[in-house]
Amino acid sequence: ENVYASAGSGYINDENPPKTLEFSKSFIRDYLGTTEFSSLNIIKSKGDSMQPTIPKNALLFVRLRQVKEGHICVVRVEDELYVKRLQKRPVIKLISDNPCYDPIILHEDENFELIGTVLGYIKRF
Repeated sequence: ENVYASAGSGYINDENPPKTLEFSKSFIRDYLGTTEFSSLNIIKSKGDSMQPTIPKNALLFVRLRQVKEGHICVVRVEDELYVKRLQKRPVIKLISDNPCYDPIILHEDENFELIGTVLGYIKRF
């Protein structure tokens, strides 16, 4: 709950040690339609660049290491985490669903990692 991925201009998580949240397997299976629990993590979104698809401050369910073109994913660029839609061709771009934000173009010589795919979210009021 204390690790953030920016739906905006990037977020550095140095001051936020991770916490553990527990959900029942039946909830995960019914809500996300998955039975793969070991590679599932939860982080919080921050910002509005993925609106209307993902609201501000949502808890994102992220499946690690399975990132496909066109999917919403969590990406580490240098020391910052982002949540964006992935375009792999002709160049790697991180695209916001909110048209007010420009795409982020990644070059092969940059230090980045495609962490995982967002399967769903929960929004607290």
